[in-house]
Amino acid sequence: MKTMIVLAKEILEKEREMEFEKIFSHIQEKLQEKWNVSLNANEENAIENLLVKKRGELYRLLTVDSNFKRLNDGRWTLKKY
Repeated sequence: MKTMIVLAKEILEKEREMEFEKIFSHIQEKLQEKWNVSLNANEENAIENLLVKKRGELYRLLTVDSNFKRLNDGRWTLKKY
């Protein structure tokens, strides 16, 4: 299974520039089933809490990984472009 960072690279190689939420939506579509396994069924709003954590995780990955660059308008791209 691909990681969030690999999926982000793949979509930005195709689209070149993209807003964070669109990148996240693409990744969520691919990984939601895997994420659901980690949900705590007893926790109220478990899905929403999980998505907030995953958004934060993706943002941290994009800012730390040297392959990504945030543009002045808030969109993201790969540094090679």
